[in-house]
This record gives sequence, C-alpha cells and structure tokens, in this order.
Amino acid sequence: MTFVIADTSVEQLLAQRVRLPSGFTIQLVAKDIERARQMALNRDESILFVSTLRNKIYAIPLQKTSPNETKSTRVETILENEPNISTELSGLDYDIEEDALYVSTFCCIYKYTNFNNTTLQPSQREDVYTQFSSEEGHGKKYLRLTPSINGDKHLLVPQGVPCNTCPTLGTSHGKIFLLNLRTKQLTTIADGVRNSVGFAYDRNASNPFERLFFTDNNRDHMGDDNPPCELNLIENWDRFVAQGNNINNTPPHYGFPYCHGDNIPDDGFSNPNYQCGLDNINYTRPYQNLPAHSAPLGLTVYQHPKLNNGSKVVLIAEHGSWNRPTPIGYKISMVDISETSSKFSSNGKYQEFATGFVYPDYSTYDNVWARPVDVLVMQDNSILVSDDGVGAIYRIYYNEKADGQIPTPETSYQPQNGVASFWRTATAVLCVVLVTLFL
Repeated sequence: MTFVIADTSVEQLLAQRVRLPSGFTIQLVAKDIERARQMALNRDESILFVSTLRNKIYAIPLQKTSPNETKSTRVETILENEPNISTELSGLDYDIEEDALYVSTFCCIYKYTNFNNTTLQPSQREDVYTQFSSEEGHGKKYLRLTPSINGDKHLLVPQGVPCNTCPTLGTSHGKIFLLNLRTKQLTTIADGVRNSVGFAYDRNASNPFERLFFTDNNRDHMGDDNPPCELNLIENWDRFVAQGNNINNTPPHYGFPYCHGDNIPDDGFSNPNYQCGLDNINYTRPYQNLPAHSAPLGLTVYQHPKLNNGSKVVLIAEHGSWNRPTPIGYKISMVDISETSSKFSSNGKYQEFATGFVYPDYSTYDNVWARPVDVLVMQDNSILVSDDGVGAIYRIYYNEKADGQIPTPETSYQPQNGVASFWRTATAVLCVVLVTLFL
C-alpha cells in the first residue's frame, strides 16, 4: 500500500497533522525512498542505510543544517536487483567495528565490506547464512547486531510462520534466533512467536542482555478487536548461548498458535500444556498487549528527561491494519518499561507518542497518508522514523522553543490515496458536465 500525496507536501502534512508530546518536533529528512523499511547508521552517523521492499538498499548522506535539524540532499541506491539474490530484501544492520553491512532476504543473510557507500559490487558479498526457510508468508527478517557474547558477534534473526495460523512444533518457524557470525550456529532464544518484525535492547544499560523486547503480530480472523498484538520480553537473553538449549534452559514460549495476548485461546488449536493467562514453564505472557491488527514493527528503547517523567520507554512503530473495517494503528506508540518486572502489565503503560498519520475521518483506508515501519535513536537522542507509505524518513527531536501545539486540522480534506483521488475527481467532473447539459 503506497500513497500518493496530492496537492499537499510531506512537510505540510508533518506540520499540520502530526501530534507529539509537548516540546517535540518532527521534520522531513529524506523522501522518494520507495517502501522504506529498516534503518541503520554508520559509525559517525553520516550515512543512513535503508532497506526496502523493492529489492533495493539506499544510502542517505546526512548533514546537520542547523543546531536542531538534520537533512539529506540526495538518496543513493547502493544495491538493486543483485544477481543471485532471488527473493526480496527486507532487513539490514551495520557493524560499525568492521564497517560492514548485513542484509537479509527470506532465506539468507549476506555481508558487504569494503564499499565506498556509493556502490556495492557482488564480488564484495559474503554469504553469511543461507539455510533459512524461503517461504514468504511472514519470512521477512529484521536484523539486529548484538554485543559480544562469549567473545563472538551475533545477529538477532526472526523466523515467522508461513501461515495465518498453523502448528509450528518440530519446525524452524515461529522463533527468534541468535546467529553466531563466527561459527554460523543458530541458538533459539524465543519460541511460539508468530511474526516478529522488530526487537530492541537497552544499549545504555549496564547489562544490555538483561532485557530484550520484541513485537509480535498476532493472527487474523478472530474478530476486529482480537487477538491483541504483543510487546514481549526476554530476560537475560544471552544465557541460551552461554549454557546452550538444554532441558534446564528451555527458551520461553510466547503462546502461538495456542494462546494469544495474555489470556485468549486460539479458536482452532489447543494444547493442554499451554494454559492461557497463566505464566508457567510452557507459556510466557506478553509484557504488554497492543491494539489488535495494529501491526507493530520496529521498536527502540528511549529515554528523555522531558518524556514520561524521564523514565525509559519503548517506542513502537505501528504500521497499521490492512483488513480491519475501521483502520487502526498508523502511529508511534510508547510503553513505559521503568518497572523491571516481567509480569503482564495493564494498558496504563501504553500511550501514544506520535499520531496524525491519518486524516480526521479515520473510517476508511483512503484517509491514511503514512505508515511508520522502523524507529532508530541517534547519538543526539533524536529519533529517526521510516515510512513506507509515503516513502520517507522523518526525524523527531526535542526543541525547547516548541510548544508542542499543532494547529487543528481543517474539517474538509481530500483523501490522498492516488486511485481514490482520481475517481473522486473524475466523478466530480462528470457531475459538472451533466448539470451543464441539463440546465
């Protein structure tokens, strides 16, 4: 779903529509990035790498244009339709120690080194791992490099399920792995995960392995408001590598396909070992329920003295629903993570952070103009946001001079979906012609 912004610039939409906590401001960094997805920064944050759903990787040079603003003057395509990569690209991450870019497809992970940020030649590619399932159902692989574990670098890699709902026991689906980049060994750290397209750990914590948060998109066709999507938590997530997956160190299971949210049994699959609503050896409840069908994707741990009383939050890009009669999502939400307990928490911890990516009449998909995908924190504590609806990168930052008040949007508007706008315009012209003929 790509949107055409007709008669309104992206800058105007950001200024007129997007609501943020008081003092926070949003700016356009770059546009014309078709289906922008996951982001990663190089060592000095002069280059932003962006994956897409169009078999392209972009490099976007960043330049500080004022004390508060960072922009880009161009967008470079550094990888496109490379030979021998037959499935679509999806995730990436950048290793600042090796100046290496990791890229994922459904089946494989590749590594690029010694490139000049303008061209990636196939001869510079290393096949890191090529044994993942190539089934495309929920096979897109968000990537995240981890701190060293036992002296080895690892990548966090999800393997979603190839279905809306299906059994996964005995398969490689429905899991999150740690991939050892030296030995190429996979270690399962989470099971019972339907479709995770984002995870984050606290890079500033004294122990970054203490908590790993990840999103999960739950199944369809159980109603408009069920089952909820999820923010989940894995505690001490390096222990699986240190000790191995033995009987006393079984990876936590998050319920799929038997349990959804904190207490909702599946209407087609059941298993007496998975008691919904109860934390037990076989089932781990979510850290936080998220709105059903909101499609939570990328996330990041964030802390700012002017947000949430200075306590840490997880910021979540809600990509938005695709088949719900009334759209939901299309925003950046936040969940308070200041409490260290892993027990299920009430919705009081869930709040909106950035809204307004839809027009006031929020009843049809014609009125959606942006779809957040990923969020990434820069060294200056500003937040980058990728949007695959418009095809753009935004930056959110705190500005003491900003009062946080956005003008009330006008009540009249034109839906911005290109096809819908065309037919509305054509219908209006036809009506004028008919009225003229009969008067």
